[in-house]
Amino acid sequence: MSTIGLYQYENSYSSYIEVLKEKECTFYPLEKELDKDKQTTLEAVILDHSVGNSGESLGKICELLFRLKESEVPLIFILLQQSTPMERLIYLQLGATIVFDNQIKPNEFGIIVSNLLQPRVGLRQAVLEEKVGSGLQLNVYNHSIRLENEQEVLLTPLEYKLVSYLKSKKEQGATYEEIYQVLWQQEMGNQRYRVANLVFLIRTKIEKSTAHPKYLKTIRTIGYVFCSGCFE
Repeated sequence: MSTIGLYQYENSYSSYIEVLKEKECTFYPLEKELDKDKQTTLEAVILDHSVGNSGESLGKICELLFRLKESEVPLIFILLQQSTPMERLIYLQLGATIVFDNQIKPNEFGIIVSNLLQPRVGLRQAVLEEKVGSGLQLNVYNHSIRLENEQEVLLTPLEYKLVSYLKSKKEQGATYEEIYQVLWQQEMGNQRYRVANLVFLIRTKIEKSTAHPKYLKTIRTIGYVFCSGCFE
């Protein structure tokens, strides 16, 4: 099942939207602003201007596309009654994925949209927000971790690699030498400070107090571990 944000030019019946409803798509009506909390759950947004004059709606659609540029929605579809090559080019340059008009039949529209949505839904369920426990979530796409207060914190690729590795170790933790080998693929030598510095940077991003960490704990003189229960 896909969740799609829907802007409708007029609240009228649309055979295009009905086709997607038959495919068990769920629609979330959108008004002037796109709720930031809703962005991460939407697979796509449809701007439905299939009723009315396409020329008159040009400015409105451009305005909506500018707003959607700031969102995290991966797919944006535009439905028009009629369109010119110039209009389609403008919309595509502003971030639209595909521009449809009445030259395409509702059933064909439904198949195209469904085909584009299916791989995204599967990936989202598998890896987009990998539950960590206690409200923590890892996002493999942008190397971020979502904290219990719903704040999303971006990590560098190296920081994310360390967090993911400690997750795989669960409550066992990992030694300085082991971590260094995983991150830099070589013997640690006297470079233990590099591991410590990286852990400190992660703590500044995810901990309220680096002196008294809640999640990323030190195993004295040995290495690091995520606290019991942080990862499922």
